Amino acid sequence: VTNPTIAKAVRILGMQTIGWNIRSFDTSIKNPDQVIKNVTSKIKPGAIILLHDDRPDVPKILEAILLYAQENNYTCVALPNPNQ
Repeated sequence: VTNPTIAKAVRILGMQTIGWNIRSFDTSIKNPDQVIKNVTSKIKPGAIILLHDDRPDVPKILEAILLYAQENNYTCVALPNPNQ
């Protein structure tokens, strides 16, 4: 999510914004198994998943998503850092 202030900071820092197409709802759904189910039911090639790293259940959720991806022959990649 961006706005003019964020867009300006991104431009000044030479960074790039990237959107997601799978929102995990990890900030509002309290049951990590439900978050996992919601995400894995929507995964397809090219998916970008939004997770919040400040949530206590995210390590468990991420591990389950990565295992699901592996079991279903998806390849997970890190997005390149334009500043490196």
